[in-house]
Amino acid sequence: MFHSSFNINPLYHRSVELAEFDEVDREWKVKAKNRSSGEVEEYSGRFLVVATGKTAEPRVPLVEGLKGKLMHSTGYKNGKDFKDEHVLVVGSGNSGVEIALDLSNFSAKSSIIV
Repeated sequence: MFHSSFNINPLYHRSVELAEFDEVDREWKVKAKNRSSGEVEEYSGRFLVVATGKTAEPRVPLVEGLKGKLMHSTGYKNGKDFKDEHVLVVGSGNSGVEIALDLSNFSAKSSIIV
C-alpha cells in the first residue's frame, strides 16, 4: 500500500471538528471525532496537510465532437510532450492548477476551465 512506503498509519472514520494553529506551541492542534466510537481525539503537528477527495476510479466523461488527446489527471506525468501545444485543463482543484502550471513551465499554451 502507498502509505507503508512513508511509514504512515492512516486512521479511518474520523471527521475533523477543529483545526487551529497554536501560536504559543507553534504547532497545529486538531480535534477529530471518531465516528465509530463517538470519542473526540486530539492530534498535533508542525504541519497540516489538507487532502480531500475520493480515491475512486478516474472518470472521464464522453464529450461529443471531442478531438485530440484526452487524459485524466492520474495519467499525467509532465508537460514535456505538450511543448507549444494548446492544452485545456478541466477543473480548478489542486491537480488541475498544478498541471496547468507544469504545462506552462514546459512551454505549452494551457488554459483552465471550471
